Amino acid sequence: MGVFQDGEGDFGPEGALARPLEITCFLGGSSVAKGMVRFFWFLLMVGCGSSELPVPSPCTQGVAQVKIGDGYSQVLCGCGSGSQAWVPATSSLRCELASAQTRLFLIYSGNVQTHQMVSWGSPSFASYAPTKPQERILEVQVLEFPQASTTYSFVDLFSPIHGQIIVP
Repeated sequence: MGVFQDGEGDFGPEGALARPLEITCFLGGSSVAKGMVRFFWFLLMVGCGSSELPVPSPCTQGVAQVKIGDGYSQVLCGCGSGSQAWVPATSSLRCELASAQTRLFLIYSGNVQTHQMVSWGSPSFASYAPTKPQERILEVQVLEFPQASTTYSFVDLFSPIHGQIIVP
């Protein structure tokens, strides 16, 4: 059975994340468990009525989504004109957020390699621990950007994936 966990994330004043929030989904070996996980993931993506976890509805205002894969990244929504763009790891991903209040969701799915997106240079954003592909989990990491009108650079410490997040 799939189990969703709230990692180390805590909410601070005005509902802002005081620490990064990580949502993981542990996959069992059976097809029934995997089907249930897909169903629960679908409910989370379309919004199942709970406002406690900041899981994005598909392409809503204030949300940007980027999938991180082995050897590529893909803008799913919320990154300006580059939405749905598939970017090979050797090229730079560029995500132009609509506003400084936009939350960026990094979605790690179906990976074999470990990934860890870290801020590179100044200004910087909070980074997460490396992903755990050996545990066959679906990980979603939520990034918020403390400084507006700037560009944040990032790199993956375990692959050539890199890019920029432009905050208006």
